[in-house]
Amino acid sequence: MSSSVTNPEQRFNLPIPFGWFAVGRSEDLKVGDIVPFQLGDEEFVIWRGEDGVVRGLDAICPHLGAHLGHESKVVGNSIRCPFHHWQFGGDGGVVSIPYQDKVPLTLRKPCRERSLPIHEDLGIVFAWWHPHQADPLFALQAVPELTEEGWICRPS
Repeated sequence: MSSSVTNPEQRFNLPIPFGWFAVGRSEDLKVGDIVPFQLGDEEFVIWRGEDGVVRGLDAICPHLGAHLGHESKVVGNSIRCPFHHWQFGGDGGVVSIPYQDKVPLTLRKPCRERSLPIHEDLGIVFAWWHPHQADPLFALQAVPELTEEGWICRPS
């Protein structure tokens, strides 16, 4: 029996998984690097700022819709859109607009709908993803055995 249902949510009566997902290896993300990736049906970017911290955002610029994973640039700790060079912080707020002296307060505010919680540990970059953009419901726990002497990381 064939089905004419095209919406995946209608085809399967299963919950959409959420949680912390490994999205990269620390050694593959140097200062200034930008990496696009997909979680669920959404596109995101992560980048490493000059302070060494990994940040993540929705990949689509809210200003004009450019994809931040292509031709963007890391400036300090923010990511600069390739279209009009707006800069965004890891909290989703606008850090700089090149043709304005001051960024309006409404644009500077953190934007959870755009930001992606990131956790980096044991050489892995994890991103929190939830289909309804809920904040992390649990923290990743340390695994003490992985830092004990004698632990060997298997090369890929």
